[in-house]
Amino acid sequence: MHFESALDAADRAFLAEVRAFCDEAIDADMAATEDVLRSQVSDHERSEAWIEKLRPRRWHVASWSEADGGAGLSAVRNYLVLYEAGLRGAPLIEPLSINYVGPVVRHFGTPEQKARYLPAIIDGRDQWCQGFSEPGSGSDLGSVRTFAERRGDVYVVNGQKIWTTNAHYANKIFALLRTRRENTKDALSFMLIDMASPGVTVRPLRLMTGDHEVNEVFFDEVEVTPDCLLGGEGQGWAVAKYLLEIERGQFVFGGRLRRRFEHLVALARRRERVPATFWAAAARLDVELLAYEVTEFRLGHLTPAAEQTLAQANVIKIGWTETMQRIDELALMLPGVEVLYTPEAATPTSGLGQPMSTWVSAYLNNRAATIYGGSNEIQRELIFRTLKRAGPATNLAHPLPYNLGEESAALVDSAARLVRERYDYVDLLPRLKSATPWTRAQWAELAELGWLAAAISEAHDGLGLPLSALVQLARALAPAAMPEPVLSQLARCGWLLDQAGDAAARAALAAWMAGESLLALVDDDGTPAAVRWRAAGDGYVLDGVQAAVLDGASADRFIVAGGGDTAALFLVDAAAPGLGREGHRAADGREFADLRFAGVEVAAGNRLDVDDVAGLLGGARELHALLLAAEMVGIAQALVPITHGYIAQREQFGTKLAEFQVLQHRLVDMHVLAVRAESALELAAFKVDELGLAAAAPYVAAAKAQCGLSGRRVAEEAVQLHGGIGMTEDLVVGHYLKRIVADTLLAGHTEQHFEAGARARGIRPSST
Repeated sequence: MHFESALDAADRAFLAEVRAFCDEAIDADMAATEDVLRSQVSDHERSEAWIEKLRPRRWHVASWSEADGGAGLSAVRNYLVLYEAGLRGAPLIEPLSINYVGPVVRHFGTPEQKARYLPAIIDGRDQWCQGFSEPGSGSDLGSVRTFAERRGDVYVVNGQKIWTTNAHYANKIFALLRTRRENTKDALSFMLIDMASPGVTVRPLRLMTGDHEVNEVFFDEVEVTPDCLLGGEGQGWAVAKYLLEIERGQFVFGGRLRRRFEHLVALARRRERVPATFWAAAARLDVELLAYEVTEFRLGHLTPAAEQTLAQANVIKIGWTETMQRIDELALMLPGVEVLYTPEAATPTSGLGQPMSTWVSAYLNNRAATIYGGSNEIQRELIFRTLKRAGPATNLAHPLPYNLGEESAALVDSAARLVRERYDYVDLLPRLKSATPWTRAQWAELAELGWLAAAISEAHDGLGLPLSALVQLARALAPAAMPEPVLSQLARCGWLLDQAGDAAARAALAAWMAGESLLALVDDDGTPAAVRWRAAGDGYVLDGVQAAVLDGASADRFIVAGGGDTAALFLVDAAAPGLGREGHRAADGREFADLRFAGVEVAAGNRLDVDDVAGLLGGARELHALLLAAEMVGIAQALVPITHGYIAQREQFGTKLAEFQVLQHRLVDMHVLAVRAESALELAAFKVDELGLAAAAPYVAAAKAQCGLSGRRVAEEAVQLHGGIGMTEDLVVGHYLKRIVADTLLAGHTEQHFEAGARARGIRPSST
């Protein structure tokens, strides 16, 4: 688990207990069988066998209160049980009884109903199925037509349910029915019905793989007593909505998806001639899965129960279903027609007698994941309604549980305030078009705010804040997309000099922190530059050419990473004889310079005393990548409400753009992408504080890759949804797109970080 050290001591101790239990309870045969399952729907006998192992600890009902017979675990501890079990290869607990009807009975049931149904669920005496969908009512549950007519002391039910999972062995069904003829939601009721009742008929439906998981259920004059109503007559919609929040969001699939992905990667490593396209896709999917795991934890298990929303559940449901399908699609990229079938007799065959490969069968079966529980199109519709009601700037995800402290919070607040007060795009645009988009006086003011000193060690007169404080600072500054080179200066210059720490570095650092000197690092993106050094008398001489030096056009001094007998770092004045400079402005306003060193002399005291030059340059590159990722997250999060506001007021064909469902869904996808990027960033920032830049490099690579992919997509969508005006310089969306494109190319472009992350996490073999 990537973020276990973010847990408090008690929860970490509980996690150790869970792992010890799993070591004992999950044997190799159980896990191996799980790895070749054809369907996400759990095998009933295997699920029951796993529940038997959990039952003494009541971990099969871990989140239920002790008063209701559960273990009474917190949301975080319930997550730990489910994540670890899934990661180790335990069967999926069939959700219909324990995770669906159980919680709604606990919430809406009378004392008599709780006493009647809950113990039977806990003990396994009752097995439930779900009667929601009908031939004419899928995701639109408000349109169900199965009718329960009150006749004296009973209700008489007539109608049909379809796609009813596990109805072929369930002894109970919970059903959404209509108890009045009006076509309104308050005419719906929620009933608990015995499948043995006269008039109930189950007919199997075969899936495209031939498997039998779902059924049709027919009700023909089925009598049901009023005490089987849950929540009272007319309260069915409230009960169903509550259940759907559980169904869509309270699962923990992160561990299962991680295991399935790594099982597939291990299979690919054992094969010959696996195409490079497979490994490239695997690298992307690994990062996507990492972001999902953190998102699942943040949305589903860090949010207090009273604050949980249906929109959070919708984001989770979209996340795990679409990620699972991409794992299945990745499996189909493996070479060889044998992926179409399996010769092993032990692998279950379909009902049609076809020895179908488990990977192909899973791919086909799991197409249903984005349909059941409300199709993912419906999920997007519901998220849009939440954003419209609560405001498009709403952030559904809670941060990982680490505290930046008061000083860090004050730093972030000062940045956010400055952005609001001084970086309105209308005022910024003329500056961006001018020859001097920022002044040294403005730079000195930023230094006075303490931003440059934030993460500099106290030994060098800095504030000594963690690097995660810089991440939050970068996010707060992001909406400004400011021309001042704050992020590059923090990472490539200030941090590097702080780490070097000798007399020359400290003197340069002091002037830099005071805002008196602007620096630029001359390197080849984490390696020594194409500048060579040689000893000459009591000093050194530098020769060579380096193109595209970030911040080089305005720098007063350069930190030159030169190659020679060994790599070395030198401080060089911009006015040094023999140093030529040609400045350039990039599309997003950043400054670069091409430098030519022709016999540039450097005094011995201006060579920094650094043993591991490559390590120091690599650290500066990692920090710069992390801060760029933070900027992309901040911009993406700013673009969602900007775009929502535009389509809410702009009309086409006499209709507000926000009324077109396709545009609503595209806006929701922007929001989901921003949440996913934020999750990758949160994890990387936490890991950098915990492990240091070098050890956290795989997480930084994942964050830079995910934020680059998501951020650019969000900005592209913002331009698209703004239409023609989005293509002009009059709106900030175009400037944001330019800034994100630049961010994806600096400190290693997106594809390099996907590749680096995959190799560091062992996803891609070193030989490919």
